[in-house]
Amino acid sequence: MLGCKKESIIAEPDEVPVFYFEGNIKGDAVKYEAGNNQYFMNTEYYKDSIFWLKGLFAPKDCNNCNSSLSIELSDYKVRSTNNIDDIMTLVHTGDYLFYDENTAPQMRYTFKTDSLISLLPNQKYNWSFGNGDTASGSEVIKDMAINQFMPVTLNVENTSNGCISTIENLMNTSATSCDPNFTYSNINANNFQFVYNGNQSVVWLFDNGLIIDSLHMPQVSFTPGIHTACLNVFDVNNNCQATFCRQFNVSLAGVCFAGYSYTRALITNDIFSKVKITHTNKSGATYVNYVKSQPMDSKFKVLEVLSYDKNEKGEATLKIKVAFNCKLYNKNNLNDAIDIETENCVFAVAFPGN
Repeated sequence: MLGCKKESIIAEPDEVPVFYFEGNIKGDAVKYEAGNNQYFMNTEYYKDSIFWLKGLFAPKDCNNCNSSLSIELSDYKVRSTNNIDDIMTLVHTGDYLFYDENTAPQMRYTFKTDSLISLLPNQKYNWSFGNGDTASGSEVIKDMAINQFMPVTLNVENTSNGCISTIENLMNTSATSCDPNFTYSNINANNFQFVYNGNQSVVWLFDNGLIIDSLHMPQVSFTPGIHTACLNVFDVNNNCQATFCRQFNVSLAGVCFAGYSYTRALITNDIFSKVKITHTNKSGATYVNYVKSQPMDSKFKVLEVLSYDKNEKGEATLKIKVAFNCKLYNKNNLNDAIDIETENCVFAVAFPGN
């Protein structure tokens, strides 16, 4: 891990402090000023998967950093080198989100109806999910926890002609290649081609009784009507099986059908351009923001970013003014939470340059 820690320049006691925190912690007014009451402004950067820039208000003789406060900002991208040559892009004015280490990877699905009369008035699309959630519209987006089976039902109704159609699929949200997604196209008349673009073993099932094994691009003929095609995918390496079914219309006009397609993408814990706040009280208890999700009214806003003097290692330093409020949770007892807020905080970070 790359890292650097230093004591930054401290304002003289008879000067207005350059770096300070003025606000409330657990309902009490708190003021940390670099240069007063033996407080220092320490800066640190480190790199694991990405860079984190850190400013720390702490006493001069810091034993376990009691009565301290740190603010960390993460990079907005992964870097192939150990230099940061665009610091004014990394640290920018505006709103930041709080880091949450419990944000689990999810599979983001975009579902879209296949109905050919989706643009007609009085056509309703109602979606329901196995966890009780509902949605409406011809296209919906749904995030699902990975490695579960989630029923997804589409009900299509046209109040003008009385047409009603329903289909349900049991979505396998595995992050492996066990994805039974497929497309189809009308080649001519009643002939359709079905396409699976994956590389797993497959079995096609059609409501006309036809079963096709192994082929990834079968062509099938149907009689006029609303039909259903299902694809079974077997991922032997990951011991995974999944099935997806679609309704489709063969040569009928003015009818609704509840077929839908989907795309999906794995959404991992986003660590870019995030904030960590850590407070250690005078008794040594450490409170952090990132062990639980923040309330909706939490905020972190960078108000100003200015270049500052280089440190003793010749590394550039930024002076950052922020306002924020959030909840901090005791790392050893998540039921113990405190509020922290400030409209007037200026801290420093150092960073590696070319």
